[in-house]
Amino acid sequence: MIITKAMAACSGSGVATWTVACSGTDTNGYSASKLVNSRITIAADAVVNNLSGGDGGVSMTTLGSVTITNLGQISLVAGPGVAAIGATGVTINGAGGSITTASNKGPGIFGLSAVGNVTITDPGNVTSGTGSIDSSTVSTLLSGLSLPTVLSGGVVASAVAGNVRIGGSDGIAGTITTTGNFGILATAADVVTVNTKVGSVVTAASGAAITALAAVGNVSIKNGGALTGSGSNVTTAAVWGSSLTGNLSLTNSGSITTTRSNPAAGYAVTLVGLDLANPGSISITNSIGGSITGRLSLGSGDPSYSAASTTLTNAGTWTTSGASQFGANGVVTFSNSGTISTSGPTTFSMSSSVLAAVTNTGSFSTSGSLNFTGSPSFTNSAIGIVDISSGDLTGVGSFNNAATLASAGVRNLGAGTFNNHGTGVLTMRNLVSTDRLTLNGTYVGSPGSVIAIDVSMASGAPTGDNLTITGAGSSGSSIVTLKNLDATKGFFTTPLKLIEGSGAASFAAATDADTVATLAPGKMIGYSFQRISDGVWGIVSTLDLSAAGGPVAHTKSALTSLNTSFFQNVSSLLAAPVGAAADAGFGGLWILPAGGANQISYSSTSTFGAPARTTVGIKFAGFQVGADFGVANVSGSGLNLHLGVSAGQVDLSGSDRNVQSGASSTFSSPYFTTYLALQGNGFFADAQARRLNFDGAVYNAGVGFKAPIKSHVDTIALNAGYRLSDGGLFLEPSIGFSRTRHQGGNVTVEDVGELRLANIRSDLGKVGARVGASLLINHELQVDPYVSVNFWRELHRAAMTQFEALSGAIADVRTHTIQSFTQVSLGVDAKLTTAPVVAFLRADGRFGADISGWSATGGVRVSF
Repeated sequence: MIITKAMAACSGSGVATWTVACSGTDTNGYSASKLVNSRITIAADAVVNNLSGGDGGVSMTTLGSVTITNLGQISLVAGPGVAAIGATGVTINGAGGSITTASNKGPGIFGLSAVGNVTITDPGNVTSGTGSIDSSTVSTLLSGLSLPTVLSGGVVASAVAGNVRIGGSDGIAGTITTTGNFGILATAADVVTVNTKVGSVVTAASGAAITALAAVGNVSIKNGGALTGSGSNVTTAAVWGSSLTGNLSLTNSGSITTTRSNPAAGYAVTLVGLDLANPGSISITNSIGGSITGRLSLGSGDPSYSAASTTLTNAGTWTTSGASQFGANGVVTFSNSGTISTSGPTTFSMSSSVLAAVTNTGSFSTSGSLNFTGSPSFTNSAIGIVDISSGDLTGVGSFNNAATLASAGVRNLGAGTFNNHGTGVLTMRNLVSTDRLTLNGTYVGSPGSVIAIDVSMASGAPTGDNLTITGAGSSGSSIVTLKNLDATKGFFTTPLKLIEGSGAASFAAATDADTVATLAPGKMIGYSFQRISDGVWGIVSTLDLSAAGGPVAHTKSALTSLNTSFFQNVSSLLAAPVGAAADAGFGGLWILPAGGANQISYSSTSTFGAPARTTVGIKFAGFQVGADFGVANVSGSGLNLHLGVSAGQVDLSGSDRNVQSGASSTFSSPYFTTYLALQGNGFFADAQARRLNFDGAVYNAGVGFKAPIKSHVDTIALNAGYRLSDGGLFLEPSIGFSRTRHQGGNVTVEDVGELRLANIRSDLGKVGARVGASLLINHELQVDPYVSVNFWRELHRAAMTQFEALSGAIADVRTHTIQSFTQVSLGVDAKLTTAPVVAFLRADGRFGADISGWSATGGVRVSF
């Protein structure tokens, strides 16, 4: 043993193994408990203990192994606090002591071994401006249960021809804070392993928290603590790692954060390949509970480096910031079961010539944009959520969605094929109805897949989320869920387009509560989700045409019943004195009661609703009285001229036979008629002009309106015929025509809009004949029983209604009632031969495609 300076307070013993214990004062008169600049050369193994209370620096060289245990304080103004050189190994135990060296005067601990290991266990509190811990060896092991605060200088471990392991399997715990370019620097020819454990903190003020480099071996970094890199250097990173020919592996269960003071100059990194020709593999794993935050890139800011394979696995939280790039090559897989958030434009570069896949079962959200190159497949499955509400996602080859893809605002999804699987949901539901998603690719739906959309339907110009598909060849089927954001719904004439460019793909409305409520009909307005045109799907607003056409249908059905069933030609009640002198005057009074019922079908059509057919049941009863004056045997011609007036009252009630429309009506109508008739020599003709005050209303409880109908109805009716007699039999052909004009009106539908009834026109033509016999009974009573058949035709069967919604949208509704029908009558005319009294009684039946009904009419006339 060679002792370069005497150590009175140090003692040693043994031959093969030397143990040196230092305390007290050395021979050079230094203060008590201090060992300074002692250099000990030992032929065999050596053990040096700096006891509690000791204070000194140690420099040792041995051909064997070196073990140094520091329980006290080592403070040095020049050189390392502990310098140990051992041929076969160096072990340094801090055991709670402290080592301090002056700035730029050497590391706190320096260890070197030619062929063995340098093992630093629990180094204590080490402070140094140059490098707190520096070891150079074939293989370096830095481990221990705790690593207290290391100020200024970081940890340096290198092996020229061997391996470097920092932290061992247990990992470093404690705090490393450095103002330099690294917190931990580990370099080796072969394998580099760096482990930190829960509770550890490694912070570099102007560089990487951990820099790990291997020339030919692998680099493995496991972080359970907190790594922070900052500054403006190109190496600014939480972790900087490279292997020239081996593999890179980063596993994180703690937190990794990078900040960069000059982001325009390059990219902060999570893991970067210094050599772009690295043929090995790269693996980054962010475990459950792990957090990675910062401006992230691979490939030293250049995403074109080549690796045999790249695997990114995230089960924790991974957040990019600023413009980030991920460059990958070889066989690439990217799996996420945690949370990934991109901030700023992010590019993920993948080679198109190799297998490239992204799998998400967690949360994946974009801000700015996320672009993939190389067209990888993207699979979103299980309970995965891909959220592109704040940025586009482009460059995907096939997007396989079996979970949730959310979009908001105006966004682009670039995917060659978007496969929406049976459990997949593409949603724009966010309580905003103006979202726009453009799928730059082809849509393929599977049964059970969903597209979720918000709409706003309160006005005549509704809005809704929109999916536009630009790729050709879309196919399959999906269901669409809808949510109306408004408390009310309006009528709109332009369909609300929700899906466009879908090609052969088909869609159907869902049956959930929101969709059912969205498409539920309102008062007189219906809604349906349907195919609008080729590749275009959306919501169409329609009118309940039974309800919209109800007021005009009831009105015209009432008019038809009056003109065909209640009002009669007056010829049956006219009579003149028999054998009267030429131009003799006469007169008469008459009364005519009538009643009956008809069922009249009507159909309503419009551009904005499916045709609706409904039957109105009309019941009527009333009477008319009249008086006329005339000239008999005009100029000896045998013709009798009548001029008269009549008045009366008729009441009608109607109800729809279609329960869904539910309309009903009542009318109470007084009227006044003037007439002119000419009879004689078997010929008869009459003309009537009638004014009817049409006072009533049409009700619809289901829709919620009561439509008052107050108007004037004017009618002109013409009738003519000729009686052919042969003995007691007669044949009487006749023709007739009536023209009726009804003044229209407006019907207010509460909370919906207004129905505007156009003027109703009715032009009825009639042709027919009656056949009967004249019978004289007791020489005092002549009766003429008969049967008649008449064919009627309506020349104006259509009536118009214009609907104006509260929103201002306008729709025209055309309502069609009867066109033609047959009327069969059985009746009898009677007159007294001994008195100027005539009477008739008749029963009518009507049959046609749009009408069926009956009526009974009678009348009595007394002449004077």
